[in-house]
Amino acid sequence: MKIALVSMMGNVGSTTNSQGGGYGLILTRMVKDCMKDHQVEVNPDPSTWNEYDALFVAEGVNFVEGSFNIPGGPQPIHYAKMKAAADFKGKVRFINVNFDFNGFNKRIKLENVEFPTGEVVDLFKSAHKPNRKLVIGDSHALSVWQPGWCLDFTAGRTLHGFLKRLTPEQLNAEYDEVTLYFGNIDLRFHLMRQPNPKSATRDLFNRYVEFALKLKKPTLVGLLPVEHESRKLPGSGLYKGEKFFGSREERMELREIANDIMRDSYGVNFIDWPKEWVDADGTKMLDVLEMKQSVHIKPKNYMFANQFIS
Repeated sequence: MKIALVSMMGNVGSTTNSQGGGYGLILTRMVKDCMKDHQVEVNPDPSTWNEYDALFVAEGVNFVEGSFNIPGGPQPIHYAKMKAAADFKGKVRFINVNFDFNGFNKRIKLENVEFPTGEVVDLFKSAHKPNRKLVIGDSHALSVWQPGWCLDFTAGRTLHGFLKRLTPEQLNAEYDEVTLYFGNIDLRFHLMRQPNPKSATRDLFNRYVEFALKLKKPTLVGLLPVEHESRKLPGSGLYKGEKFFGSREERMELREIANDIMRDSYGVNFIDWPKEWVDADGTKMLDVLEMKQSVHIKPKNYMFANQFIS
């Protein structure tokens, strides 16, 4: 079978310098791993789509179902893709999230067309489920994904919230190995607002370790070094209008407390980021993070990048 992996709103990401690219690279690897006996081509020209047996539609990491905001309005490529989708005669699958062709067509306004229907495939959670290995966390979880593992990430998910919503028994029922990556959001926005930040950090990460110890084979990931305070964040990355709470020095101290608790816990595997990323004022982290305003590291700096990024 010949498969076209496409995005209607843009392209399936492939850059090693942005989180969107990291998402696209992981998604592409998962599709190819699951379809080893088939030919998978990424972002082929819309004029060729009818040469394929199946169309896998995969939008980007920040896509919200039902939202079709395009800066500057629809471009010629969007019209070409929508026409190609309407003409497509093969099988259609939506990867991770549904794409509403008819909803988008309210902006494109193609007339006398009928768009194909298809199933939504939760690729990240199902692609490698037989392997019974999972990476779970907030949006930073992409940076510690490994080929052959499932991926469950929720942007904005705090460690505090995670510990209240899920139990070790639920994870053990489906997975034999689990890598958990939480805490960067708590460090940035929440811990320094507690009456006693150091005590709050110890309490939170001790509970985290207690949770992990109940898993069959747990791995915890160290918190990122805190970047220089000059780095800007987009409005969507602020909390209560602020890009962080507490000074960099204070948050780095809490980071050390948290990482020490995870590192020194017998029975839990701990993996950490390079010591070379740490300097006196966080300047080095500005090169580690993606170019645009963001808290995410570049995909080329992902923990296991060499396993799936060539």
